[in-house]
This record gives sequence, C-alpha cells and structure tokens, in this order.
Amino acid sequence: MPTPVDPQAPEHGAKLSAEEYERRIVALHADGPAMPDREEELRLRRAEFDLAIDHRLGVAFPAERRERLWAAQQGVDRRRAWYLFKGLFARSGDPSGPITRALIEACANELDSGELRDYFELSADDMRGLRRR
Repeated sequence: MPTPVDPQAPEHGAKLSAEEYERRIVALHADGPAMPDREEELRLRRAEFDLAIDHRLGVAFPAERRERLWAAQQGVDRRRAWYLFKGLFARSGDPSGPITRALIEACANELDSGELRDYFELSADDMRGLRRR
C-alpha cells in the first residue's frame, strides 16, 4: 500500500535537473572498470536508481521508501527473462511492454499516483490505463 502523502507537505525536496542527472550518470561510469563484476554492476545500478529518484521525485525522497522501491525493482529484475520472453509474443508489438508494466505495477504499491506519474514520466492517458491494487 502506498505511503500516505500529506497534501499540505512540500514535495520531496529539490529535483536534479536533467543536465545534472546526466552529468552524474556519466561520472558514475567514468572511473569504473570497463567490465564491472557482478558486485560492481549491482552498485552501479543502485546508484543509477538513486539518481533517477533524485531527478524525478526529489533528493529528500525518504530512504525507507527508496529501499522498498529498490526491492520492488529487484523483484521484477529476478523475473526479467520471463517478461522479455513474454514480450517476444506480445500482441502490441512492443517487446518491452510486459517488463515495463510489471515494474510500474510493482512500484504502484509504493508510490502515490502523482509520484508514480513523475517517476515513470507517464501521461494522463497512461495513468488512466493503470490497474491500481
């Protein structure tokens, strides 16, 4: 269930600009090994995830909610091969559709509708098409 958000409370702090977000992503990879090992790959993915939250939701987005979102994303990642296989046979012609839907639905349990819209950069039409649990 999403964490309730006080409508009078300010958003989750300042958001990284697109330029700052891109600069930090590039910096993450600039000094790393060309072929990261599994541990380094996971560290980079987590850092990218945190930067995406800072950019789309705000730098003060609560740590405990970040952890729950990360866990939701990891759950989808564990089934990535299944969703990609499913996408090969998708009627929509979009092979990334099943994994994208699974990730949005997993995060919908942790984000309110405004946060979900901002995090995934969804349109009003996209939001109407979502199944909320």
